[in-house]
Amino acid sequence: MRLSSYNVSMGSKKLSPEDILKIQSSITLIEPEDMSPEDRTSFINGVMLDYENIKKEAKRDKTLNKYTDMYAEVLSHLVKTFGH
Repeated sequence: MRLSSYNVSMGSKKLSPEDILKIQSSITLIEPEDMSPEDRTSFINGVMLDYENIKKEAKRDKTLNKYTDMYAEVLSHLVKTFGH
């Protein structure tokens, strides 16, 4: 699978609340239906990696729990809408 710049820049980074807000605003601007199937898969994978990182961080910082819920909702929608 080809990695998008989104995956490369966010895949292994520790996330601060400021990073999460940047990601959140980026997600609202992206139109997955305009992407190629490969790019859409890569994007969903990147969101999943971010979700996993935030979930790990939320174990230490309970204030991040609301973001794990948000990511779970976004992932659920992406998979239901674009998953095969």
